[in-house]
Amino acid sequence: MGIAAFTVATDLYLDYWWELAQDADVLLFPDQELTLIVFTDRPAEALERAKTLYRAKVEVVPIPTLTWPMATMARYQLIRDMGLEDEFPAGAIAEWNG
Repeated sequence: MGIAAFTVATDLYLDYWWELAQDADVLLFPDQELTLIVFTDRPAEALERAKTLYRAKVEVVPIPTLTWPMATMARYQLIRDMGLEDEFPAGAIAEWNG
């Protein structure tokens, strides 16, 4: 079974996501498969950075730029629209804010 953590990271928040992703790659559930799901308006950059991670798999979901509070308000809708329930059982998906 794997663990998934998601983040909405638009505009400059992708830089903060990257710092978290590097730490998670090493420290977050080291004995589990780890998938980091990032919703971002900078998908090419996120994919390029993801190539340098050691073990975490990264799924990049392109979205339009969302400012506060829309990024916060839309996050659960974004996740539901992905249909992750089939891939990850209940409880295996966690919102990750670092």
